[in-house]
Amino acid sequence: MGKENIEAEKITEFPQDEGETVNREENSLIVKFNKPYKFEGKTYTEIDLSGLEDMNTKDLEAVNREVGRVTGSSALIPEASTEFAIALAARAAKQPIEFFELLPMKDGIAVRAAVTGFLLM
Repeated sequence: MGKENIEAEKITEFPQDEGETVNREENSLIVKFNKPYKFEGKTYTEIDLSGLEDMNTKDLEAVNREVGRVTGSSALIPEASTEFAIALAARAAKQPIEFFELLPMKDGIAVRAAVTGFLLM
């Protein structure tokens, strides 16, 4: 019986942890750049990818077709590819693909991680 009480106590702790996780997930869709990034005459310090939350499977299919047309191939796991992630990010942030292609590499990887993390949650 003592073991059941311990498990019951753990369950009562989960709602707090879940609330904290939700806040972290929301913040993970805003990618802060390591240094200011200039694109087409405007300076950016971050990019908001929260538009991912409004996308649907049809968007995924369209992006997958676009990436396949540009690269001439399709990835086995498209959500893990940089091309697919930045194409989704471009659609979500309503920015041209060049915005993401010209990002410094470290910031590009952060964008890819945010998109991939969102898709795989």
